[in-house]
Amino acid sequence: MRLLKEVGRALLIGYGMFRMHLTSEVSSSLNALFWALLLLAPTILFTNEASTAVKVLLPAIVVANMLLLGSGLGMEYAVWLVGEGVLDDLRLSGVSVFYYTASTFPLELVVIGFLPFILSVLIISCYLGIGLAWFLSFNPFVLVASIPVIFAAEVFASTASCLLYLKNPFSRSLSGVIQIALLTIVFIPPKYLPVAFLDAVVPGLTAVEVLRLAYGSNTIPAGNLVASSTISTILFTALSILASRAVENHISRYGVEARY
Repeated sequence: MRLLKEVGRALLIGYGMFRMHLTSEVSSSLNALFWALLLLAPTILFTNEASTAVKVLLPAIVVANMLLLGSGLGMEYAVWLVGEGVLDDLRLSGVSVFYYTASTFPLELVVIGFLPFILSVLIISCYLGIGLAWFLSFNPFVLVASIPVIFAAEVFASTASCLLYLKNPFSRSLSGVIQIALLTIVFIPPKYLPVAFLDAVVPGLTAVEVLRLAYGSNTIPAGNLVASSTISTILFTALSILASRAVENHISRYGVEARY
């Protein structure tokens, strides 16, 4: 019963934060759709295997958007919420940066993760004339299995970005570089990595491959993917919890310097 109450409380907080961010959610979804079409459409249009390219490249949109969102939420926790005085209220209520990010995850996954993916699928597939049969023929069990892997990657991006901001005065510039690096990596199929299971230690890379598996376009064997996704989920969830505790310890000892 207590667990159900905590889950309900987290969802209620997440819903409240989602409503507060509604305008930015819509603009973020449209922005993600624009960049997805701008960056991926030329590659898909000029390949000889357009249908394969669609199934390999487009699932990465979901994870890329969630990584960017997670990084943004982590920075928001230690920047915007400080200036507005909301951070104190959240911390007094026991809402850590991990909790803050996790509570918004369900709605954000739909609006920021899957909505731009679905829209890009509709636009590109219709333009290429390949139909939507491939999009509707996914494995629902694998798709559901990708959710905890995506969650682990997002909360790690959030807590790590928040901790980086607190520890490094140049964190905003540095986080931009890290975001670009992550976005570049998540679109690379793991089979091209030089070391096996390296995808398990790169945030989001395994999550993208699990989404590809749902559409039968995975580039590494399913058996290896089960192992790497399990490692990735446990690893990044554990690191996120540790980073969140480090954030709380830092704020308790030193407070937060408002830098804009």
